[in-house]
Amino acid sequence: MDEAHASVSFFDMIDLATDGVVVIADGSVVVANTSFLKMVAYERDDIIGHPFDILLDPGTAHIFRAAKDRMESSAEERATVRVKLVTKKRSLITVEMLVAKSMHKGCPSLLLIVRDMTQELELRDALAASEARYKALFDSSPVAHLTLSRAGTITQANEAAARLLGYSVDDLLRRNITSFLSKAHDDMGTQVVQAALEGNVLKQVEMRVRNKSGEDVWVSVTSNPLTENGKVVAVSFRAADISRRKLAEARAQTERERANLYLDVMTHDLNNVNQTIMFALGILEEAFDLPDEARRLLVESQLNVRRAARIIDNLHQIITVTESPPICEPVDPHRYMLEAIEAVRQDFAPQERRLVVNMNMQDGVYRVAAHRFLRTVFFNIIHNCMMFSPHQTVTVDVSARVIPAEKSLEIAIEDYGPGIPDSMKEFIFKRTGQPQAQVIGRGLGLTLSDLIMRSLSGRIWAEDRVKGDHTQGARMVIRIPVWQDIRVPECGRAACILFYKSRHCLFCEPSLEVVREAMKNMGIPECLLQILDIDDPDVDLSGESLPVLPYVRVCDSEMSGLINYDDLVSILVTLELKPCYPG
Repeated sequence: MDEAHASVSFFDMIDLATDGVVVIADGSVVVANTSFLKMVAYERDDIIGHPFDILLDPGTAHIFRAAKDRMESSAEERATVRVKLVTKKRSLITVEMLVAKSMHKGCPSLLLIVRDMTQELELRDALAASEARYKALFDSSPVAHLTLSRAGTITQANEAAARLLGYSVDDLLRRNITSFLSKAHDDMGTQVVQAALEGNVLKQVEMRVRNKSGEDVWVSVTSNPLTENGKVVAVSFRAADISRRKLAEARAQTERERANLYLDVMTHDLNNVNQTIMFALGILEEAFDLPDEARRLLVESQLNVRRAARIIDNLHQIITVTESPPICEPVDPHRYMLEAIEAVRQDFAPQERRLVVNMNMQDGVYRVAAHRFLRTVFFNIIHNCMMFSPHQTVTVDVSARVIPAEKSLEIAIEDYGPGIPDSMKEFIFKRTGQPQAQVIGRGLGLTLSDLIMRSLSGRIWAEDRVKGDHTQGARMVIRIPVWQDIRVPECGRAACILFYKSRHCLFCEPSLEVVREAMKNMGIPECLLQILDIDDPDVDLSGESLPVLPYVRVCDSEMSGLINYDDLVSILVTLELKPCYPG
């Protein structure tokens, strides 16, 4: 009874095992647990009493038989073999078997512990294939790839890195990355490498490296820490050669400086010439009793000189708006409209043209986010109404309405002139850009107006005064954001976003650009940003512990070192969700 009970307990125990367990006596299976039956997809009655060899794949059966024969003819007690078994579904599985001598009911037997290795081997094969693909990509990538130790030693390098630095791959290995840094005093390479080795994520940071020939090469660096068990063990360092782009940028900057020089000379000298001509024409007009035809030509000459002066001024404004537009502030469009109307009237002799303006705008009713160039937009539109109207008395209707859904003010300026054909409505604003996109015309007024409106995050377009009939006059429409008053933060701080910088910190300006770009893309007003230059003696840092630069504080959240755009956006989203957010 005890023996039977012990036997039952033994079989119950092996049936709970997760590995397959098989007992073979005289070549036949006498015991097979549930795990093994599931492994080969057989029922127990299909296995028990049948030769074990029917389960062996003929291609690997000899491995098992050799191990069994060796154990039977020697004192060897156990062996480990890897073979393939044939399941009931005729599929092959790879197994690892521990074969041990045993006794079953007093007779010699073999105990097999069977572990299915199929999935593990598939994973190993997949990992090997993945590593092979990664190595192929690593070696063939046109971007220089380096793997660095925490100390900066190069442990891996691809062919692109060898070409970039002028060394063979073998020569690069075991060299320190700092040996390739530029010697230029203004280069930020040392700080970039230090930030990368500290485990910071860098994205497209520009620096210079020095190749074997001693030449500096501009690269755009991206780096990521490589971790193991939560610890940074190495750094992936990628460098794309941007020397050609930098050369093109330098040439473009030289051309811009040359253009600005020519513009300054043209603005100053040609305006002086224009003033001299206008002065002479004025003397002629007042001093002599000219025939009507001569007086008409004189007036036309004055108009053309003023037009030339305006073209010069428009060129200057185009460059200003493109490169360094004024900061937006709350502006009353009514005041600029009145100034523009008066300037247009002064540009035309009363006997030549008379301007009548019907306007529903009033002083102090609207405030928009704009700058002084908004007056230029109004002037150019109304001046065109005067220029192209066939009537001596030119009537212009000006209306304004708020568009709440867009938080913008729409101002429409309508005339009763010849209008603008549909085919020209889109192109009247294009006198710059690619030649095929330009329209031939007189002056730059509407091109400048379009640039100004885009710099204000607004729009300008042309319509028919009478819908569907352009011959009844034109309707020029502009939309411009209304000014949004910003509440003072309830916490009492000067601003929600605080940025510390120093002229000695090479990462500060790039990080500040990241902050401004993120704020602009999220619609966060720049007035919520306070910049503290620690080099400025007027900046009071009393009570403030000097942070690691660059440093940005968004409400109660802090970031230091190279500012990551995605991390910053996440913090800014949290700021916008706070009930005290004043934006």
